[in-house]
Amino acid sequence: MKYLLAAILAGAAGWFYLIDGRKLDETMVREFYEQQSRHTYERDPEALCNHLGRNASIRIEGHFSGKVTAASYGKATACSQLRSAFKFLKKWATRLVEF
Repeated sequence: MKYLLAAILAGAAGWFYLIDGRKLDETMVREFYEQQSRHTYERDPEALCNHLGRNASIRIEGHFSGKVTAASYGKATACSQLRSAFKFLKKWATRLVEF
């Protein structure tokens, strides 16, 4: 009987940890998007990368002249792409101001 009760409690704790304890609410989602927006406006690729999970998979699809190109990236490549994009935008913005 003692082992049955321990198994039931362990199962309930596991269920709560894996399923019920990880539910998102609207406040959490809004906070996430606000942070993403702030980091984007601040041009902070490192902060944006920190938001990605270690198993993140990013899929980008481009449409140009009737052709569709798609690419998938893991976290390391996605972060590298973010750094390059922000570096390019900074250089472009500097040239625009000089113009």
